[in-house]
Amino acid sequence: MEILKSPHSFFLGMAIFFSPFVSSLDVQHLGGLGTECSFYMIALGMLLWLVEVLFFQKKLYIPQPQKIWTFYAILVIIIFSGVVNFFDIIELQFQGVTGTSRFFIQISTMVFYFLVVLYVYNVLREEQGNPVLFFQQWICLSFVLAGTYSLF
Repeated sequence: MEILKSPHSFFLGMAIFFSPFVSSLDVQHLGGLGTECSFYMIALGMLLWLVEVLFFQKKLYIPQPQKIWTFYAILVIIIFSGVVNFFDIIELQFQGVTGTSRFFIQISTMVFYFLVVLYVYNVLREEQGNPVLFFQQWICLSFVLAGTYSLF
């Protein structure tokens, strides 16, 4: 089974593998992402990838504009909406969290998701393998873990 070709495919696979552990960790300072076990795997892989891209001139592949323009548009709309509603956001408070901090956490989450899209795209493009088979293998392993856990 060729699921461990590079450290990036390992981190991506482990993120899929740990995806059944929803709200399994009690880390409060990272918002909703901090409670997901798979977040840390994808964050470590992405950190390694960003270091390689920034300092070791690793090739960065950007998806074709017609395939990713919708995601760019959503990110711009969210930021524009925050700017337009800034004075309302300042006044809001929900469960002890101010509106501005909640807004910046949500913007940071969306930027993180955008970086995840770029990371996964680059990892799968570099691997030159079958991405469907890659995901299928890791999802099956994840199911075995979750299934075994639910038996107990």
